[in-house]
Amino acid sequence: MNAFSKKIIAGGFAAVILGGSIAASTVPASADAGSAIAAGIFGATAGAMLGAAAASAAPPPPPVVYAPGPRCWMERRPVLDPYGYVVGYRPMQVCQ
Repeated sequence: MNAFSKKIIAGGFAAVILGGSIAASTVPASADAGSAIAAGIFGATAGAMLGAAAASAAPPPPPVVYAPGPRCWMERRPVLDPYGYVVGYRPMQVCQ
């Protein structure tokens, strides 16, 4: 089931719940045709707004992953003269 169909199902479920709560809250003895139609229109409108709000909700941000930094250490590296002979050593930072 893809994300679009989940949103459609969630919107329909919200509309049914809201419409059912409005229909259950009306008193049948004092309801005439006009108030029943108004309640139905209000329920459909509110359900559509709730469904649209649920469908347009932004997805959560991706999880943050902290990668460890590179391993670094100091090594003594040879210093060469122009002819390739070792004339000394100096410390240098080496990282993996």
